[in-house]
Amino acid sequence: MDQPQVEVLCRILLTRDLVYVEVAYIILWRNKSLSVANILGFMTIWFLLEVLEYPYVSVVFYVVILCILMIFITMIVMSALLSFYGTSTEVTN
Repeated sequence: MDQPQVEVLCRILLTRDLVYVEVAYIILWRNKSLSVANILGFMTIWFLLEVLEYPYVSVVFYVVILCILMIFITMIVMSALLSFYGTSTEVTN
């Protein structure tokens, strides 16, 4: 192998190892907040699909609606903050 192929292979292996480390941190509860968020998310999806017997399409559209709502609220808050603080990027002492 020539040098560029070796560098690409090393980057792929390092990225794969970093992904495995992050997954291991979630599985081993080292990143507790992310682990709890994953469990709550999967439990919510299970509850909607199995217990309440929602159709899969309904759950997908609820997620899409929530994402759109979060983007909308974020845009409103950011525009309010920009109007309050102004659009100047100057740093004052």
